[in-house]
Amino acid sequence: MIAMSIGAIGLLAVLSLFVTAIANNSRSKRDSTATLLSQSVLEQMLQAGTNGLANITMTDCVGSAFVININGATGAGAGATVNSAGNIDFSAAAPGNNYYMTYAVCRANGQVANYDVRWNVLNMDVAGPTVYTRLLRVSAQPIGSNKANVFTVPVTLRGIAAAAAD
Repeated sequence: MIAMSIGAIGLLAVLSLFVTAIANNSRSKRDSTATLLSQSVLEQMLQAGTNGLANITMTDCVGSAFVININGATGAGAGATVNSAGNIDFSAAAPGNNYYMTYAVCRANGQVANYDVRWNVLNMDVAGPTVYTRLLRVSAQPIGSNKANVFTVPVTLRGIAAAAAD
């Protein structure tokens, strides 16, 4: 009888480990998707350079087209609010003027997960109308129930866009 009780307690402990592992796997998938989405936006912005197209279009899996504004500004930059650590601040209101999108990611099971994607463009080396260097900061986080039990802060990816050599 005592052995059965000890065995039952052990099985319950193992069961709780499985539940925790499944939940952690789901959180990791959401975090990885947010990071990959940020990387995709950053790469589109880097390809545009500093004095190329001012806007880039990106389409999600449900067919929504989003304009990515890559016009920068000096000082605090243009677009999403950046905190003192240089990361995108999701506690601030979403920026306007195409520096924000709610991007849908379709999953294999037919579900759609929405992500809040924001970016900031800081012109660093400017001479007259010519921008030579830009600091690009992009971050994404899950929205709604997709955000449940998220313990990590969103990762802010950074990239430097430079003018093409003449």
